[in-house]
This record gives sequence, C-alpha cells and structure tokens, in this order.
Amino acid sequence: MKFLIIVTLFAFLLSDTIERKFKIEGMTCGGCANKVMSAVNSLDGINSCDVNVDKGQTTIIFDSEKLTEEVILANLSDNTEFIYTAMKAKPKKGFFSRIFGW
Repeated sequence: MKFLIIVTLFAFLLSDTIERKFKIEGMTCGGCANKVMSAVNSLDGINSCDVNVDKGQTTIIFDSEKLTEEVILANLSDNTEFIYTAMKAKPKKGFFSRIFGW
C-alpha cells in the first residue's frame, strides 16, 4: 500500500500538465459554453475544461506531452465562432516561496 501511495505521489509531481486560461469573446449563453467544451474535449490530452460564461473565459488543464496551447486555440477557432486569446499565466507560488519567500 505504501508503494502505491509513493508511486502515485511521484507520478503527480512529475506529470507534465499545464493549466491555461483563455479569454472568449462572443460567448453569451450555456449553449455557447457547451460548444466550447465539446471542441476542447474532442482533443486527446485534455484533463479538464471549465467554461465561465459570466467572465467570458475558460480554464483548460492539458498534458503538455500531447498538446500545445497553439493546437488548442486552433481547434477552438476551427470548431466555434468565438474569438479566443490566451491570458497571461500568473506565476504560482510554490510551498517554499509561500513560507520562506524564495
């Protein structure tokens, strides 16, 4: 059991998943959000997709070994009529930087 927990922990720490946010212009309803989610989920390597109609943005977590940000944007542009722009990624502070300020 301990081995399984250790392997799972290392797999999580060494995974190549990336979280990106995209601004969506022209999305007005839940049907629009479903179009975006369908387009994103059709790609292999997507871990999750969260669409917020009120903010006009989507948060996508994907495997960087299978996909790139450019491929996701191209797929969204080809399969929907909305305008997408990548939002600047805010650097996340790690455990030590939050505690020690490194």
